[in-house]
Amino acid sequence: MGNAYNSQALLNYRRADLAAESADNVDAPQQFIKTAREKDTRAISYLNQSLNLAKNLKDYQAQIQALRSIIPFYYRTN
Repeated sequence: MGNAYNSQALLNYRRADLAAESADNVDAPQQFIKTAREKDTRAISYLNQSLNLAKNLKDYQAQIQALRSIIPFYYRTN
């Protein structure tokens, strides 16, 4: 689920860029960015759940994969 929300967030960031370039509606880019950040938050939540499950199962490979997936979100949101 985290990767699905990541894809949706990236799509909304692209839409925000395109809306800013067209400048038809000055509020449109902010709406797309708001939606993208909501998707980022949901993705982080799902990936943290995956990380916690991997920790409980002592699955180190899954832990690394979850952490690698979370990094871009923290980079974008901070």
